[in-house]
Amino acid sequence: MKKIIILALLVILSFFSSFVFAQEWSKQQMQVWKVIEQRWDNLINKKNLKGFVKDFHPEFRGFVNWRALPINKTILEQGGNSVIETVNFSFYVIEPVSIIIEDDTAVVHYFCNTRGNTNSGKPFDSEFRYTDFLIKQKGKWVTIGAHKEKL
Repeated sequence: MKKIIILALLVILSFFSSFVFAQEWSKQQMQVWKVIEQRWDNLINKKNLKGFVKDFHPEFRGFVNWRALPINKTILEQGGNSVIETVNFSFYVIEPVSIIIEDDTAVVHYFCNTRGNTNSGKPFDSEFRYTDFLIKQKGKWVTIGAHKEKL
């Protein structure tokens, strides 16, 4: 019962903190954050690989915690597909830290916490911090670089 109450409070707190923070954002910052939110929704809630990768630039490169060298969009798709096929999420929250926009470039810092089980029933909790680099092309924000770090 305590876990359910704590989980509910975390969800409420994350919604409230995101709502308050978002009230201070410019229109462009809100557009950038929406790209991040939709990406996670496609991966975790909808299990939609095409939706997950659609806003990544073809030349995307990023560092992840499980590989010494940067990944590209193909490896990102493989990783996303693996998550979709093997993990059942019970909870996730993404929390923005900052969004800096200069001309057609954005740098987004945020946290992501997830909970769930693998298909074999093994439980997991994960906490990561992210830095995503986006550029605006043809009126659309796309992610061209990222860095993921396990906490």
